[in-house]
Amino acid sequence: MYLRPRALALARRCFGLCVALSVVERWGVLRACYSDAGVLPVAAWRDDVGDDSLHRAVCLHAWSGSLRWQQLLSVFQLALGLLLAVDAAPRTCAVLSLWLYASATARHARLAFILDRYAHLVLLWVALAPAKPRSAAGLAAAALYRAQLAWIYWDAGYAKRADPDRGWASDARVPALDAYLRHTAVGEALRALLGPRGLRAVTPTVPLVELGAPLLCAVGALAGSTTVQWAAIGAVVAMHAGIGAAMNGAGLLSVFAAAAWLPAPVSYTHLTLPTKA
Repeated sequence: MYLRPRALALARRCFGLCVALSVVERWGVLRACYSDAGVLPVAAWRDDVGDDSLHRAVCLHAWSGSLRWQQLLSVFQLALGLLLAVDAAPRTCAVLSLWLYASATARHARLAFILDRYAHLVLLWVALAPAKPRSAAGLAAAALYRAQLAWIYWDAGYAKRADPDRGWASDARVPALDAYLRHTAVGEALRALLGPRGLRAVTPTVPLVELGAPLLCAVGALAGSTTVQWAAIGAVVAMHAGIGAAMNGAGLLSVFAAAAWLPAPVSYTHLTLPTKA
């Protein structure tokens, strides 16, 4: 089992584009959230972290509270994201991008949410992924990557299925999607199109996709079928596309989450591992 080189390259390009877009999205709040003129000046941040010297050293965004410094770091991270998007020096770009992304997260941890966790995860993976997918290390990387995706989606799906209010069940008093589809014009249009019965029918499919897609990918890999794997990935991408279109502020998160599945198709064919003499 190994991750396909073309899928890996495509994923790296998408991750780089996502990083670049995240920098553009953050640009408008640099003064308010990262400079000394905003809600958390560097002096106040230092009081929060105390004598944590490692924290202070790693957080580049706290080396200075000037807006110009924050803009300079953002331009540098934007350049790294664009370089990664063309697959230029991916490992170096991923390491530096991860440092800058983690630094921005540490500078204002209260702003961190699941998007930042996805970014940390995929950049760390690009930085550490073996150069030879068909090696023993590549085999381990494929298994670990698959396991990480499975854990993320099983955890999300199980939480929805175990919801004490049964918001994701077909017999929910108020289906969860009825609330989710009220944020944007696209969401409202879809909500009107589905109607009450459609919302009740579609709502339980979300945790089913989250729980079933990793299993279907595993079945497809064991059967040597990329068609089955891409069908599962297509269901996940469609789900995230719907989330991105229906909820305010979820567009970039959905792109990151969908891109994380691009390296997921694996192949068992022509796998040669080094053997001892």
